[in-house]
Amino acid sequence: MRAMTLALLVFLLASSVALWSADAPPKVDRHDAAAVARAYAAAVKAGDTAAATALMTDDPGARQVVAMMGQRQQRVMPTETMLLPTYMPSQVEVGAATPGDKGAQVFDLHRTIDTHTKLVLVPQPDGTWLVDLRASFVASTAPQPSPYAAMMDRLASRPTIGPAPPGAPEQRPWECVQKLQQLTQALLAYAEEHDDRLPLAAVWQDAITPYMEGDKPFVCPSHPTEECSYAFNATLSEKTLPGDWQQRQEMILLACTGGDNPNAVFTPADLKTLKGRHGAYNAVAFANGNAMALPVGMTWDDIMAAQKSAGVCMDRLRSLVKAARTFAKDHDSRLPAAATWCDDLQPLLTGESPFTCPDSPKADCCYAINRALAGKSLKELINHRKLVLFTEVGPTTRNAVFDAGQTFPGRHRVQWQVEQLIYFEAHLNGAVQPVPARQP
Repeated sequence: MRAMTLALLVFLLASSVALWSADAPPKVDRHDAAAVARAYAAAVKAGDTAAATALMTDDPGARQVVAMMGQRQQRVMPTETMLLPTYMPSQVEVGAATPGDKGAQVFDLHRTIDTHTKLVLVPQPDGTWLVDLRASFVASTAPQPSPYAAMMDRLASRPTIGPAPPGAPEQRPWECVQKLQQLTQALLAYAEEHDDRLPLAAVWQDAITPYMEGDKPFVCPSHPTEECSYAFNATLSEKTLPGDWQQRQEMILLACTGGDNPNAVFTPADLKTLKGRHGAYNAVAFANGNAMALPVGMTWDDIMAAQKSAGVCMDRLRSLVKAARTFAKDHDSRLPAAATWCDDLQPLLTGESPFTCPDSPKADCCYAINRALAGKSLKELINHRKLVLFTEVGPTTRNAVFDAGQTFPGRHRVQWQVEQLIYFEAHLNGAVQPVPARQP
């Protein structure tokens, strides 16, 4: 009974993400900007997503980001993450020391976090005030760019969530992802009552039906005429769930495959040939409770391999910045020249192919230096965290350069942003950040 109650609570929490306007608007004087801000903050604190979004501007990009983050940030302050943007620099102070084993000294570290949260309200034609979530993210993270604001801009340029034109595939997998989360929570509730063992694949749907609520729980919202849209991973039939969270994160439980057969099953290899159920995406769910949109033709192993490649690429960019700063120390604080930067940094780098991305191991170089910074003195450059020194440009020749404002094709698809190809750029302070690829 306790597990059924927990499953119902999780279901209700996940369902609230989709309630953009179904609930009545909060009772607040919307002509008073301060009153709207207080009501918004109270809704966020209470975890009332519907009430908070009712006080937001009608920004399709922002609403889609809220839906996506609601599906990804389970059990880790989801509402605050979605609706209360923060930029959290921290400072660490070294405290007093205490003696440790074998003569060691143990120091207390005191970390102070400044949230720098800002909430931007904008006036409406009728004299009322609403929260502009995009502007709030921008103001909260300034002077650093906001990745969520950039994501909102990309999503706003696409069609908004709603019915697809006749004959066209549904392009929004997020409602399906939410449905998969509900099914996954039911599977986890079942396993909790059966010694952490998943149901028999042949009867998985029957086994979790008592844990489900709502109308047509096994039907994808984008394919309402189907009898059963989802399938269970046959390789996990009657398997015991591991206690390790990372292992669960890599176990695909369910996938939106379509069809009319109850208790349908699939194998992870089937995802490679599965046609797009949501335009360019399919939807899958994992044993840790998460669900995501998976690009057509990719499996989870592909995503993890891409993630590993992206990590190596980021490390190589950090090494380039470190080598450039080391070079400057021995050359009157001046960075390497544009025409010779690879040759200048070569003696300071270790490992194989330090100038190439793992995705292009046979290339001469995959990075370029900022023409405007090459050869400059570090003493003359200010705000190093805002200056991009190197960027990923794809296969190129040694000593490649780029100019400020240039954008490049994406090379990586990473776990936290699987729906968007990105490339990396390295700032003069050593920070490496993803950049959304230019649209074709």
